[in-house]
Amino acid sequence: MINEEGKITDLPPNMAATLLARHLGAIADDDWIAGSAVITGGTSNGDTAALTDAQLHHTYDQLAASFRTAAKTVATTAGN
Repeated sequence: MINEEGKITDLPPNMAATLLARHLGAIADDDWIAGSAVITGGTSNGDTAALTDAQLHHTYDQLAASFRTAAKTVATTAGN
């Protein structure tokens, strides 16, 4: 969940949430998330729920992968 008005209310960019969302294909490469973000699990009827241990570990792995990808992009760009 994100603050859908984060950009129009001038909240600061949330780089961790942005990198994760881009890595997962949830937002375009030129988009960003502003303000707080909360990662939740879900139920079969669409309600939010706490993350299971497996979901938490998977989310951590995906976040780490998004940071590695961003670091490689910065390193490649800086080398040009």
